[in-house]
Amino acid sequence: MPKGKLSPRGSRRPSPAQVKDRARVDDRNFRAIMAALRKARARVGAKTLRAGAEVFVDVVTEITPRDTNRLVRGWVLAANDAGLDIRAVPPIRPSTRRDQWLEALTEQVDYWQGKVKRFAGLRELYEREDRANPLKKDGTPRKRRTRQPYYRKLGRRLRQAERRLGRAEEELAKAAESEGFLFFDRGGFAFGSGSYTKSGLRKLTSVRDQLYGGTGEVRHVNRKTYLRLHNLEPHATLIERNAKFGHPVRTAMGVAKQLGVRRMSRKAVRELRQVQAEARRGGGSAGGSAVAVSVPVGSVDAGGETSSSG
Repeated sequence: MPKGKLSPRGSRRPSPAQVKDRARVDDRNFRAIMAALRKARARVGAKTLRAGAEVFVDVVTEITPRDTNRLVRGWVLAANDAGLDIRAVPPIRPSTRRDQWLEALTEQVDYWQGKVKRFAGLRELYEREDRANPLKKDGTPRKRRTRQPYYRKLGRRLRQAERRLGRAEEELAKAAESEGFLFFDRGGFAFGSGSYTKSGLRKLTSVRDQLYGGTGEVRHVNRKTYLRLHNLEPHATLIERNAKFGHPVRTAMGVAKQLGVRRMSRKAVRELRQVQAEARRGGGSAGGSAVAVSVPVGSVDAGGETSSSG
């Protein structure tokens, strides 16, 4: 007796295997249509992302403070590196406070020269007193000052002062030869962060004469398109966090979002870096994963941080 149960009308119901056979259809045309739609969606997303990135760069370069032009130059180089419309790279120019900063660096050299002279003078005084008065009035040996803990501490302070004097002279020389140097004040800023003492002050006022610029890239991963602009200048994040400068990156991203572009989340950036690192270890091309965004597909990371300490 054939398998299958009778229906209320008396006909036999098909078995599951028969249903499976009958359900086979040719869906190749449907799949081709969906693939074409996905490609078209990716193209639209890429165009929208590019348009949003162009707007972002236009706005951020317009409202970013221009003292030495280093910060604006970093954004322009990042945009050019990402393949956006080529923009003229602004020239580096001296800061309006250059003379003031050179004076501060000169005063720093004078300060440490004074410290070295004082500590060296005290050491010489103690040594001279030991040679001139080796005995007490009663004829017994006098306790030698050069063998006391404070004399050894004085030696350490002298060596430290000599090292810092050398550094201070190097910073002054770098600033004198540079047109667009950045000034990192001992009090925590002119644009800076770095090595601090227990009192909360920097150990030395210093400068950054190297030009770091910026980098950019566009990637297409898992049917998503993202663009990353990275300003490598040491003061990029410091300027962005300071409210008196108007948060240039945040403002520019707000304008770009109106075109359907979204900023990448921190999680997405971490995942991207991890995938890129794995790809480099494996010798393949770096991939990545982008944050899920609204249609049209597109995301942007306009990071301004740098790995440099200053």
